[in-house]
Amino acid sequence: MKQVSDFPLVRIDWIDSTSSSTWTSESQVSKIDDIVCHSVGYLVGQTEWTLTISTSLNPTGDEVEWADPLDIPKVAIIGLSRIKEPKMTRIEPPNHGVWEQVPVPE
Repeated sequence: MKQVSDFPLVRIDWIDSTSSSTWTSESQVSKIDDIVCHSVGYLVGQTEWTLTISTSLNPTGDEVEWADPLDIPKVAIIGLSRIKEPKMTRIEPPNHGVWEQVPVPE
């Protein structure tokens, strides 16, 4: 059975595509700014052309379910780093069933 630890947590910085749904003059086209995206997620796959990350996963038996997988073209990637996963702290629900404040580990 696959575990969360089988998938590295990464940050990918990449240039997104842009478009305009209006007529744009030649002098204005070159003034479109690059859109730099910063995405964080589990690296769940890659092909010759893309890296795929997911922000959430649910390992169930031999299968893994992914929430909102994002395919990023490798040619658009300008930075890639592995994020060291912090030690998880088990949080017990309160007896009264209402969360007043969730303690965030340091």
